[in-house]
Amino acid sequence: MDIITINVGGTIFEIPRTSLQQFADTRLGELSMDDIEYDAEKTHHFFNRNRENFNFILDYYRDEGELHFPKNMCGAKVKKELEFWKLPLDVLSDCCCKTYYEYDRGSDQLDEIKQLFADKGDDYDDNECRNNRWMTIKKHLWRFLDKPDSSVPAKIFSIFFLVVVLLSVIMYAMGTTSEFRFKLFTDEILWKMKNTSTTPELFKVLDMENPKIKMLYTTAVNPILVYFEWFFLAFFSLELILHFVSSPAKKRFFRNPLNCLDLFLFVSMWGMYSILFIDCGKILFTNKYVGIVFTVLASVMVLRLFRVFRLLIHYRGIGILYLALKSNLKDILHILFGFVSVCIIFGTAIYFAEFSEPTTFPNLFVSIWWAAITMTTVGYGDHYPKSFAGCVVAAFCALCGVMFLAMPVALLASNFAEYFQQHQDRHRFNRNKSGTKKQPDKNKSCTFSLVSHFNHVQ
Repeated sequence: MDIITINVGGTIFEIPRTSLQQFADTRLGELSMDDIEYDAEKTHHFFNRNRENFNFILDYYRDEGELHFPKNMCGAKVKKELEFWKLPLDVLSDCCCKTYYEYDRGSDQLDEIKQLFADKGDDYDDNECRNNRWMTIKKHLWRFLDKPDSSVPAKIFSIFFLVVVLLSVIMYAMGTTSEFRFKLFTDEILWKMKNTSTTPELFKVLDMENPKIKMLYTTAVNPILVYFEWFFLAFFSLELILHFVSSPAKKRFFRNPLNCLDLFLFVSMWGMYSILFIDCGKILFTNKYVGIVFTVLASVMVLRLFRVFRLLIHYRGIGILYLALKSNLKDILHILFGFVSVCIIFGTAIYFAEFSEPTTFPNLFVSIWWAAITMTTVGYGDHYPKSFAGCVVAAFCALCGVMFLAMPVALLASNFAEYFQQHQDRHRFNRNKSGTKKQPDKNKSCTFSLVSHFNHVQ
């Protein structure tokens, strides 16, 4: 019998050559006397590796292609051993795959967390700024506007920015209520305007019987709210201009979707207020196209709330939640596809189950709408079954809806908890590595409450 002697970390191992040659594409299967590891004097191959781990590698050849490793062995070490001995991942036994892939998944999650919170390189070089006062000013302005953790004033400004965003949304909402508006026309004047030959063109296009349309075009916002709106317009315009001017990478600035949203809102706000100040807003009533554009611009103002995410993304809890949603996107799309399919099935079933009832479910589209509302446990009550067969279908539809709602919550809960734990472990490791004293995590209370909520739901 041809025996091969292998020295691993000072320990001698012997194994028949035929056992190694059955896996010729591996490192041990390729052993020959021409290898750099071969010691001609001692007539064996020497590998400066961990001898304890080598036992599990040899067992792969003894067991004819099945690799096991102990539960307490680090996944990273397993990966390095497999790479060194040229063993593919699919040789892992089923009982050991879970341990390895838990490490692999955790490693991917840690890389994503590092990438999310790492410096993106969109900052100024201190060496370049040292002899250039203008660049130094732009550097400090950029960090003040874009990096809340760079200084105490930057953190205060970020809080002030969030407050202004929330106030702008609240003031916008208040402007849509009749209590905060005053009439431009009385009902008598409006009636006369509609029934004369000089009726404004806009009134011919818009349905003035609609109270919301009537309020928008026959009333004006309270002057106090107007002053606030002008403040918000000036604040966000100045902030966007300074943000762009101080940006170290102008081309990359508008690759950020939130910066593009800022620009879109900037144009929309100035466009809307320009219409109001052209001929004191009379152009609204004399040109129907201007009136329609004004309505569209006014409606998109609600998007200003999304400005919050530009700063919230810097906070750990929001970032971890974003990673959890991103990693579950494919699963959520699968669930959504299944949800739509089940809605169609139950919509069709309830339509034919109620076919003999003349007052329920006039067509299949209404039936599918009912199925979606029932499965999401909303239940408006605008449509409901009256026959026994329809009630049975409705019961199963509601039951399936509960199960469908539980799946995405469970997915998000487990993934968020994993990402959060990975981030906490990394944060503790970096803190201990730097030798700093243990400080309470400023975002821990927020993220911990989210984890508790998810785990409670799950």
